[in-house]
Amino acid sequence: MKMLEDDLARVYFLFIRLETLSVTLAKHEVRKRPNALMVGSTVAYMNCECGSLEYQMNSGMMIQGNISRRAITDEIRAIPEFMVPTADEVKSFDQFTRGLSDDEALELFNSFEQP
Repeated sequence: MKMLEDDLARVYFLFIRLETLSVTLAKHEVRKRPNALMVGSTVAYMNCECGSLEYQMNSGMMIQGNISRRAITDEIRAIPEFMVPTADEVKSFDQFTRGLSDDEALELFNSFEQP
């Protein structure tokens, strides 16, 4: 049982990234936040380093980064070598992928406006 839990934890980060991308592509929504405003589009761009298709990942109004098809396949191949993440690492990753709520992002944006 412990081995199965370790294997699930090992693939957790990759799974969440893929879930985020697939929900965005299929529903044009942010994962687990159906009413959130979405930055950018779900169009794939060619990565100039490797030629692979690359997508922008966002959590509403905040862009979290890019993910390419090549990066996904490389991570799938590397699953056996993945380290088992700690509970703190999983919690931190969940907070990062959840991102700011739209209200928090607007408040942050408005704080930068000149008086």
